[in-house]
Amino acid sequence: MSVSENLRTEAEVAAELKCSVAKIRKLRAAGRLAFIPGRPVLILDRDFVKLQREEAEIAYARWEKRKRKKRGTKPPNPNEDLDAPERRRVRLMWLKHRGPAVLRHLAKPTR
Repeated sequence: MSVSENLRTEAEVAAELKCSVAKIRKLRAAGRLAFIPGRPVLILDRDFVKLQREEAEIAYARWEKRKRKKRGTKPPNPNEDLDAPERRRVRLMWLKHRGPAVLRHLAKPTR
């Protein structure tokens, strides 16, 4: 480590990443963010940039996954009858045409 390297505190890193200091502590505990122990805890600029890049890659991967799910078409159900939609359409047309006459016939009182 050279003397000229920039150091940041947890609060500065949290402000830059737009997250809480608690999240920065969790990232440190998980080993995703290298740091120099002490008071205050210091983080090297290069480690901060590395974390930023990793976070951006993760965000892009999530976006790609959502995009792929939305774009994909639903595969056909192998148990579904392929002629069922056509039969439903024909039956609906018949009911629209004959339905009122059938209903009038059923509504007549029987003796």
